[in-house]
Amino acid sequence: MMHYPWPGNIRELQNRIQRGMVVAHGERLTEDDLGLTPVVEGPETLPQAKDALEREFVERALIRHKGNISKAADAIGVTRVTFYDLLKKHEIDVDGFRG
Repeated sequence: MMHYPWPGNIRELQNRIQRGMVVAHGERLTEDDLGLTPVVEGPETLPQAKDALEREFVERALIRHKGNISKAADAIGVTRVTFYDLLKKHEIDVDGFRG
C-alpha cells in the first residue's frame, strides 16, 4: 500500500478496503481487489526522460516499418546516418524488428 498514491481521506481508504474484502478471490487483498493503480517507476531526470522517449520513438518507427532503416529514418525526419547513430546510442538491435 505504501507504493500507491492515495488521493482520498481515511474514510475513503477504509471503504475501499472493505469493498476489496468483499470482492477478493483469495486470502490476501491484491491491487486489483482494491482498484489500485501502481505508481510507474520512470526516469528521474529530464535527460533520462528525453533518452527514454527518444529510444521509444526510434523503436516505434522500427516496428511500423518492420525494421526497414531507410523508411524508419525518413518517417521520423532524420538521415540514415543519424538513425544509425540513434541505434548505436540506445543499443537497439534492428534484427528484432524485422519479420
